[in-house]
Amino acid sequence: MISPQRRREIIDALRRGTVPERGLDALAVGIDRLEPTFDDELDVVARGGSGFKAIRGEYGSGKTFTARWLCEHAQRKGFATSEVQISEGETPLHHLETVYRRLIERLSTSDTRGGALRSVIDGWYFTLEEEVLSAGQVSETDQAGLLEATSVLAEGRLEHITRTAPAFAAVLRTYRIAVAAGDHAQAEGLLAWLGAQPHVAASVKRAAGVKGDVDHDAALSFLAGLLTVLRDAGRAGLVLILDEVETLQRVRSDVRDRSLNALRQLIDEIDGGRFPGLYLVITGTAAFYDSPQGIQRLTPLAQRLHTDFTTDSRFENPRATQIRLRGFDMPSLMEVGCKVRDIYAEGASASDRILRTVDDAYVELLAKAVSGELGAQVGVAPRIFLKKLVGDVLDRVDQFADFDPRVDYRLTMVDAELTEVERNARRASSVDDIESGPGLRTVSASEAPVGLHPLLAHHILNTLEWPGLRPLQKQAFPHIVGGEHALVVAPTASGKTEAVVFPVFSRMLEEDWRPMSVLYLCPLRALLNNLHPRIEHYGTLVGRRVGLWHGDIGESARELIRQGPPDVLLTTPESIEAMLISRKTDHE
Repeated sequence: MISPQRRREIIDALRRGTVPERGLDALAVGIDRLEPTFDDELDVVARGGSGFKAIRGEYGSGKTFTARWLCEHAQRKGFATSEVQISEGETPLHHLETVYRRLIERLSTSDTRGGALRSVIDGWYFTLEEEVLSAGQVSETDQAGLLEATSVLAEGRLEHITRTAPAFAAVLRTYRIAVAAGDHAQAEGLLAWLGAQPHVAASVKRAAGVKGDVDHDAALSFLAGLLTVLRDAGRAGLVLILDEVETLQRVRSDVRDRSLNALRQLIDEIDGGRFPGLYLVITGTAAFYDSPQGIQRLTPLAQRLHTDFTTDSRFENPRATQIRLRGFDMPSLMEVGCKVRDIYAEGASASDRILRTVDDAYVELLAKAVSGELGAQVGVAPRIFLKKLVGDVLDRVDQFADFDPRVDYRLTMVDAELTEVERNARRASSVDDIESGPGLRTVSASEAPVGLHPLLAHHILNTLEWPGLRPLQKQAFPHIVGGEHALVVAPTASGKTEAVVFPVFSRMLEEDWRPMSVLYLCPLRALLNNLHPRIEHYGTLVGRRVGLWHGDIGESARELIRQGPPDVLLTTPESIEAMLISRKTDHE
């Protein structure tokens, strides 16, 4: 039974097209195979151990949903939780002090959603006071003595933290004194500094005898201190989610390297036992785990996370370090749609009419229509399908007695309401689709990329939103599409790369070339590193893989290319020579 408040939170989130924060058990589909393993691993953490899990899945497979479901599940088992969204601008992974700050901001327990640091610390001091009083050494009426005895006990519990981060214990001690004195402004300032917030008043820091802000190294020590406080306060531990780590692929190579090293450091510390009570979970796409621009870029990290997914998916091991979400198929999409309808109907004024009008057959009809609009890619459909089901159908059936979605509703989609992945899934199958598809810009004859495959033309004009081709590209496209040898000469930033790449991708689609079909040679590694993200993005738009191979690419990433060649390989002449004479290369 779902409470009215929880039901409203779920429906409101789905109407906005977002994942609900709570009540996810009511929507869960396909998680039952993972739940026993999560329970076992959380039990190990609750007994003083620590753990790590990597979740992989494509867009729409439910990575964020699974992570939030795990948080809610863990809170019922006595854990505190925190979900941190990794991003280049707001939360770069290589700045662990920023990650720690977001952790504190999002710290939640079963009774406090976000910003739970104060309640955790107050609960810890209350537990310590109870221990002091139960020992019988201090009277409950002796406030000064109780404060002193509690502070001594607290410092004893944090002794191992104090050796590496004495400021953590010092700030907690000063916080306790400020609370006892009723100085709430001072107490709030100390909590802000403890949570790595910037711009804390100098007077607050002077009172605790600390200087500056929490830095990269101190962040890890403070995390260890937080875990000690949580355990002493009666919490089972902390579940920390680092969501969307695949964003590391879009940052500069030096930033990516530092971020991957920070992740390796964190995992090493967990394995080394520095963080008892911590269960760390990261989520990312398959490309992040498998491509040279992701995990494979750092060989020690790739080795730690490697998991074999070549066996039958029915027998994938949920106890492995890395687990794969299977994504939605039509039966599971219908199942979650029916669950949402039932949750909506349970609290609606027109419950009977909703169940009668939006029956299972209509849910199936809408699910197929939405996935059809997205190029029949069911795995991409869940977010927009549930958004349409709630906002376009269920809301109207509930409010208007004569509304029949089979008669009065026609599914429409515009680019403004879709994510980039959803927009990319709306593949054009003919030139007519490009010219008249809903939400797409009409293409004039002068703008149309001559001779290009319709799918590629669709993405050039609508996903990349190019107003037209540059003169060089208009000249080059017909010759390269026609299979002629070409020497393309033009100044910098004139569009030479696209003048070559787009016609090649077009022929690849038209003639159904199989991997590996294109070698892209450059004399400099730096130039390849700069080109790879751009060409890889173009390849993704048309469902083709782009790989990178040069002297800086690790052996694990090279082996992945040998086992599963990409459609396009960016490399150097020297690397080609090395590959041709290497014993590891299959020359047949």
